[in-house]
Amino acid sequence: MEKRFINLLYFLLININFLNVNCAVRTRAINTLKTAEVCKNRFAPHLFLEFTDTLYFEKNIYPEKNQLELVFPAMDLNNFKEKNIVKEIKSIGDIIKSVELSYSSIPSPRVILTIIFSVTDILIRWSKLEDPSRLVIDFFRKNELEKLQNRGKGILQAQNFEQKNNKDFRILVDAGHGGSDFGAQGFFLLKEKDLTLDIARRVHNELKKNGFNVYLTRNDDQTLTLKERNELAGQLNADLFVSIHVNAVPSVSDASGLESYFLNPQDLLAKKRRGGFLFIFEPKDKKLAKFANEALKNNIDLSEKLASNIHMGMINFLNDKKVSNVIDKGVKKNDFRLLLRSEVPATLIEVGFVTNKKEAKRLSSPVYRQMLAIGIFNGIEKYIKDRS
Repeated sequence: MEKRFINLLYFLLININFLNVNCAVRTRAINTLKTAEVCKNRFAPHLFLEFTDTLYFEKNIYPEKNQLELVFPAMDLNNFKEKNIVKEIKSIGDIIKSVELSYSSIPSPRVILTIIFSVTDILIRWSKLEDPSRLVIDFFRKNELEKLQNRGKGILQAQNFEQKNNKDFRILVDAGHGGSDFGAQGFFLLKEKDLTLDIARRVHNELKKNGFNVYLTRNDDQTLTLKERNELAGQLNADLFVSIHVNAVPSVSDASGLESYFLNPQDLLAKKRRGGFLFIFEPKDKKLAKFANEALKNNIDLSEKLASNIHMGMINFLNDKKVSNVIDKGVKKNDFRLLLRSEVPATLIEVGFVTNKKEAKRLSSPVYRQMLAIGIFNGIEKYIKDRS
């Protein structure tokens, strides 16, 4: 009788727990998978999932099956773009044996994403981000990490500067938006996609004439996804990535100034409940996981230096040229998708507000855009000199 009572109590506790999860989710808007993308980086494929609401999920690892299982409670297949997510994960390539998205109502409604790997040496890093709600997963090969560790080289850091001169160093300059994506629009019919392309070309010219090996993500009015921009950096074996943008706040006409961004380290290198590692192989190699995190931290530190150098390069050059009322909005942390995917030091810079009439007038001037380009060049050059 006592054993039967204990079993009944255990059953009730399990179901109450699932009911609590369901109730917590149901009080919110129905959560839906908004974006599922894989970026094929040089060192680790990167899976990016973005949801419309706060994410609740469970993770299970089965080393004997080479299997990762992600469970999303209180969701159904209608909340997922089934074909898209399965296709995206399969695009990672040879390390993936199979991907399945399934639904179960027992003991409560949930979606199960099952990934079976074709190899046994997978190290998985996961990070749960908020506002917006995202799940970011990197798939590392143990043997590749060990090779890099033995060489004493960070997996996500810039290549060895000491072995490079200006002609060898690869810089990728990104003109934000383009094609069907106009970006911000403001006074004097200005479009962000046109301004960023003009400034990017000018930065390219300054770097080129000073002996740098520089590339543009686009050299015309072309539509490019964020994924394509990041993958181009890998294909070109770029050493740093600079993305140029223009700001806009239509509801605040006096918003103005220059600001620069680098990846927020707190979110990716967060507390245990928001991120960590999963091991397909046994025994678990915590030193290797630590190495992966240290390399990511090093890359973010370099990104902060790059952002600071470029930002001050612009501010100082504009001040030297006696440009009045230059507003310095500072260097800030953010989780822009472009920065999340980057394996090399990367920054996103906002060169002004097209919704501010005075600033839009400046941005409409080729002379002013050339000053911005020289300031960006000065910052890149300083960053490289400081690193050599």
